This record gives sequence, C-alpha cells and structure tokens, in this order.
Amino acid sequence: LMDRLLDLPACILVTTGRTGSDLLQSLLDSHPEVLTFNGVLRFYAEFVPVSLCMTRESFEVSDVFDEFVGHFIERFNSRYDYVEKKDKLGKDRAQALVLDTREFRRHAVSLMLDQEPSKGNILLAIYGAYNLCLSHDLLETKILFHHSHHFDELDLFLKDFPSASVLVTTRDPRATFVSGIENWRKFSWNHDNQIHLFVYIKRILEDSEPCASRSVRYAAVRLEDLMREDAMRAIADWLGISFQPSMLESTWGGLHWYGDRLSTDSLKPVGWTPDRSNNNWRERLGAVDLYVLNYLMYHRLQRYQYASRPVRWWDALILPVLLCLPLSYERRFLKPSYLVANLKRRDLRTALTLVVTPWYYLRRIALFFRYYLRTTRGRSFDGPWIGGPRDVGRDPPLPDAENKSGL
Repeated sequence: LMDRLLDLPACILVTTGRTGSDLLQSLLDSHPEVLTFNGVLRFYAEFVPVSLCMTRESFEVSDVFDEFVGHFIERFNSRYDYVEKKDKLGKDRAQALVLDTREFRRHAVSLMLDQEPSKGNILLAIYGAYNLCLSHDLLETKILFHHSHHFDELDLFLKDFPSASVLVTTRDPRATFVSGIENWRKFSWNHDNQIHLFVYIKRILEDSEPCASRSVRYAAVRLEDLMREDAMRAIADWLGISFQPSMLESTWGGLHWYGDRLSTDSLKPVGWTPDRSNNNWRERLGAVDLYVLNYLMYHRLQRYQYASRPVRWWDALILPVLLCLPLSYERRFLKPSYLVANLKRRDLRTALTLVVTPWYYLRRIALFFRYYLRTTRGRSFDGPWIGGPRDVGRDPPLPDAENKSGL
C-alpha cells in the first residue's frame, strides 16, 4: 500500500483569507480517489519543528504517530474542533467524527515498515492511516491533497513533493476583507487590531501571485463557484480525478458540515446558490474603501470577473491622497474608547500591539502605494483560475452610483 502512496501525484491547497479552502477540502472529503485529511494540516510548519521525536537524530516511528495524535487530537475526535464547529456535524448537527487512535497508529506503523523515516514518508503514512480508519480503499486513490492553508508550508512541502500542483482559493477581495475583519473581531479580540488588518489585506492583495515566482503548476478557484456542478467538474478535471456526486456535498468523515464558528450564518452542506457567499460588502465598506480597493485590484477584479468600475486617468491623481487616509476599519483603532478598552485588559501582548499600531499603519500605506503603482503602470494580473472565463456566475459591472465614492 505504501508503494501506491509513494506514486501518487500531490496537490497542496492554500488560501488568501476567508476564501473557502475548508469548504473545498470538505467537498473532496468523501471522494474515493482523493487522499486527504481532516482539515488543515500544517505538518512541516507547525508539527515537525516542535516534535520531540523528529527533532532528534533517531526516533521510533511509532512514537511519532503517538505524538501526532496528541498534537492533533481534535482531528481524531472532532468534538474538540470548536473553531471549525466539527462538534456539530451530521444531519442532526449533533455528531462528531471519532476515529480509533490505536487503529490509526497500527495502520501508520504498518505503512512505514521498511521505509525511510523521512518527513515525506511519515506524512504519507499519516494520510494513509487516516483514510484506512475511514475504510477507504488506498488502491483507488489518485492524488494526495494536502491543505496547508498558508504559503509558508508550501516551500517545505515542495522539498518532499517537488512536482506538486497548487490550488489557491480566492473570493471577491472586498468580501474577503469584510469577512476577515468583522468575523475575526467577533470571534476573538486578539484579532481586533492594526496588525491583523495589515497581514490580512496583504494576503488579499497577493492572492495567487506567490505561486507565480515558483516553478509550479497552479490555479485559483473562486469561492463563489464552489458546489456548482460545472465548476466542480472543472476542478475534478484539473486534479485528474473523476467527478463524483459527493463533490456537491460538504462533509468531514462523511458527516455533513455547516461551516465554522467564525461564519455568522450556518452554511447549507448541499446546494449552490448565486448569493451563497454574499456578505453585503458594498454596504459594509466605506465609500473611500470601495474607491481605493477598486483601483488597487482593478486588473484582478477584471480577471476573475468580479464587479468593478472603470479606472480613469484622474483616479491616479486622487489616489495618493486617499491611500494615506485611514480605512473605515482602521478608524476604529484611533478611537479613545478602543485604546482605553484595550489598556484595561492589562495584557502585555495587547499593550505591545497598541505601541506598534502606527508602524503597521505606515506599512499598510506603503503596501497600498506598491499596488497603486502597479495599476498606474498598467501591470496586468493574469493568474490562472479554474472555471473562467465564462458568463455563468459573472458579476455585473459596478455602476458609478453603486460605488458610492462620488469621486
């Protein structure tokens, strides 16, 4: 069985924010030809560096798998996966995915017999053992699907799987911005600061471009298209697998999933609708926000067929002033009430975050100027994406009246 796993092509999944990477993986969860895991697995970036076993010169592979189970217990008993709301799986929203960890360990050790205890082999054994616990036939699998979530895992993964392809989930960047700021703020006060805003908007602006500097096959997938049959068929073709009806259902371990706890509304695990991922970003962003983001990402909005207004020559004269003004979400960080509330926490990390807020505000301005120059110089965005171009799912042009900028 391990020989079969070693021959599998690999694909790594990364995201540019709250753009549906978990949803995409859940749509492949029950596919018999896909070797995947229960959610994000930052094996190289988070597990290996802190592993007491793998940081030693020699170790027992059985100990590694014991350590792995302890580190990721929520993946084996999803009642502990609170953030992803996997304690509310199934049609009755009262089930959890529970695997026998002893069976997992037994399968993993068996797969590693006569194999070099390298990071890549251990990772394959983890995937193989997980799928065997779900009674999946490893001989039917055609691709290893690794969800790293962030780009920092990508280069580490490529060292062991150099021919891997990369899928990047994307979304209307304005909707991503609203979701990433507002939903995280409601869920955790640790994300309600200028640092989070800078890191998040940077990921949004970069989109799939980090892949362009690497010699990899890659493509983006729009969140707005996920669960629509023609889009899922296109994804299956790109991955080299057959289309299965299970690709239209969001599941973990075969149990229906209704979205994470950061989402304000429960998502239906079956059925695509045009407004499935709509979060009313037009009303929730300020007029200046809409005007600035349209200019900075104009070519990308056009490429992905999202609503936009034409860029005019005088926009380039207005933008330098607007880029220095606080975004609507940034104005919150300047309010005395925000400062007082955070100081009352008497938390060192919070205090340090307040101290560096001006620095990250300046970094945000510098970042915006970089993308301003790209648009002004006419640099296009030509990142490949699955499903386009086409008319189905295309947003209509954004009229000037809707833009609300008055500029």
